[in-house]
Amino acid sequence: PVQYRWRDLFGFGRRQYLITRVYAPAVWWLTFLGEVLFSIAFWGGLALEAGHWLAREATTWISLALATLYGLATVRAGFRQSVAGAAFPEWRGALCRARILDIWAQPVLSLCNLGLILISAFGRRVTWRGIRYQLDGPEHTQVLSYRRAQERPK
Repeated sequence: PVQYRWRDLFGFGRRQYLITRVYAPAVWWLTFLGEVLFSIAFWGGLALEAGHWLAREATTWISLALATLYGLATVRAGFRQSVAGAAFPEWRGALCRARILDIWAQPVLSLCNLGLILISAFGRRVTWRGIRYQLDGPEHTQVLSYRRAQERPK
């Protein structure tokens, strides 16, 4: 597996979503809307549940809706992990913690994903492997600057 710092991980996510926004805006918008709807439904439902619970009111329908939404997100994550495991069987053991996090922490990960999507909504510049790019559109990208690759110790 790749070893990243959190900063690198978030930079990677922003870069991928920014590239998607420039080259496939319909996909970016669908992803954005899907994450917004899930987050509003789940976290809003959780807030409603908490309010009803504090007021000692019945919350059966809210609980059922939240459980269904969480269950569907978990099943989706399970499918995603099955595909990853089939594509990279040699990494199954090493990715066990990531698999557990992906499956069970879906609502929190969805908020993080929404944050990356929102950050990618601004700007058109990315830096990758020391090269700074300006994404002017799907047909034109400019190289703004680059730095010489640093030698790695042997």
